[in-house]
Amino acid sequence: MKKICVITRHAIVNYGSFLQTYATQKILNDYGYKTIILDYVRKDEDYRNVTELLLSKSKKWNKNFITRTIYRMVQWPDHYVCGRAFEKERKKYLKLSEKISDVKLEKNKIPDADIYCTGSDQVWGEIGGDDVDPVYFLEFANQKAKKISFSASFGKGNYPDERINKFSQLLKNYDKITVREDSALSLVEQAGYSAVQILDPTMIFGGKRWKELTPKIKEKDYVLLYQLNANREMDEYAEKFAKKAGLKLLRVSVEAHNCMRVGKFKWCLSPFEFLSYIKNADYMITDSFHGTAFAIMFNTQFIEVLPKEKIARNLSVLQQFGIENRILRDYSDYSYIGENIEYNSVNKKLNNERKKSKELIKEILVLNE
Repeated sequence: MKKICVITRHAIVNYGSFLQTYATQKILNDYGYKTIILDYVRKDEDYRNVTELLLSKSKKWNKNFITRTIYRMVQWPDHYVCGRAFEKERKKYLKLSEKISDVKLEKNKIPDADIYCTGSDQVWGEIGGDDVDPVYFLEFANQKAKKISFSASFGKGNYPDERINKFSQLLKNYDKITVREDSALSLVEQAGYSAVQILDPTMIFGGKRWKELTPKIKEKDYVLLYQLNANREMDEYAEKFAKKAGLKLLRVSVEAHNCMRVGKFKWCLSPFEFLSYIKNADYMITDSFHGTAFAIMFNTQFIEVLPKEKIARNLSVLQQFGIENRILRDYSDYSYIGENIEYNSVNKKLNNERKKSKELIKEILVLNE
């Protein structure tokens, strides 16, 4: 059995990061490859270190003993408690290599593989305090092995020429590049290479298979708020929307301090419980790409609040399926209540795109045999 070693943003305390990694592993296994996820966890993304690292960079909270104590009390549960919970899920569901924080010092821990693959998510954009991390461009890979990307993302749609020049150097060793957003196609082209757009691995994996993994929940008759970016107007809108719809408001988050915001709080659900709450919602209000992707797959009615930054990925998936009208452009607009997405046409497009993506993946893997 041939081996694929995948590097992606798998270790962040974030539902989308975990679920896209799980999907990538399963999809590559479907094609008969033994898949191993490189357990590369940067020191600034290790949940054990995040609180202190962020505190050290904060002018507001790193002033004195009292402000530092308050910060630690608020942030530590998010970073450590949920970090441990997600770590258990990764160990349970992902085939991981030995843990690595520095590929140069720990080269002996890098698995031998026939193919090295950069996975999905925002792997090619800014990470931590770095503009990019060359590790996600497979700089560590055996030069004789094939190198591919699987629905990779830059996070943003535009970069200055200096960064494009850097991408040009970092992308040169790839045998085949596939990306997630249409804007990424343009960025790869600007860097002097060609790429093919495919779906995010969660969508290639498919709603039917995800549904089989979702546990039963007791909650019903609710609007689900899944929010990654602090936005008071979005909070107020969600609260009023639920009231006008005659439904309760639930908020899902891995950040404990969000218990102070609107909605019945669901903290640090397991990734598959999280999917159950999307699947069973009457409506979902979200600013998350993966929240949107799962709403589409589960045919859940949703309203999209575009984040202030990094909107390319959210916008791309909405345009791809012709549902840009779900973007909330006015916080006084409650017309979405009863105005449902016509999912028959969306499902046809999704099935076609899944088929094309799966065929492209098969071609790439066959080329590498």
